[in-house]
Amino acid sequence: MSNLLNFNEEKHEYTFKEKVVPGVSSLISIYYPFDPSVIPAAILMDAINIGKKMHSIVELYVKHGIFQKYDDFRFNEWLDAFKDIYDQLKEEGWKLYASEKILFYYDKENNIKYAGTADLILKKGNDYQLIDFKFTSAIYPRNKLQLYFYEKALVNQLNREGEKVDKIENFIFHFRKEAYSNKKGIFRLIIAELDENYDLWKGILAYLSIKQNHQKNIITKKIDREK
Repeated sequence: MSNLLNFNEEKHEYTFKEKVVPGVSSLISIYYPFDPSVIPAAILMDAINIGKKMHSIVELYVKHGIFQKYDDFRFNEWLDAFKDIYDQLKEEGWKLYASEKILFYYDKENNIKYAGTADLILKKGNDYQLIDFKFTSAIYPRNKLQLYFYEKALVNQLNREGEKVDKIENFIFHFRKEAYSNKKGIFRLIIAELDENYDLWKGILAYLSIKQNHQKNIITKKIDREK
């Protein structure tokens, strides 16, 4: 089923059977609005380019073991910190499950669908680690809710594929020097399974179900009128 899901990077748009599927970012904006227009265009574009470059470097390392340096020396310390963490996780028995993984939540009974792209997923036995990269100056509640949406989509997708899941841990790797927790620059933030995130997730899904069923009813009525 997931192979029927497509992603248009230019539009940043997911489609399932050629119909647009809500993305996680748009769904969490229902509760945590984000207006990029308040950020100066030059700063926003610079942040986007840095994020893309850093993601590419990390993906190259986790997939192929090739570690490159950023052309801006300021970010190399952050990359070194990530490499330290990733190598430590491998020593602990964690293996790469997926990088830049598109996750698809599909609840046919309630007509709920959404999609998002997880930065990094590791696996050990039937346990998973879901890791998100952030380059913002701070970690915000919307970041934690975003990761919670990813977790639920991952569990939903694995269940559909017949995979057993014992435990999922959520982490944010914060690429910021001021966030470093020791002199090596290693920093991991574990995201607890907060009731607040669950309640927000359920509330947004309820809204999504009502909206999608309403759209489905409009289409059905239109087809009936045309018969």
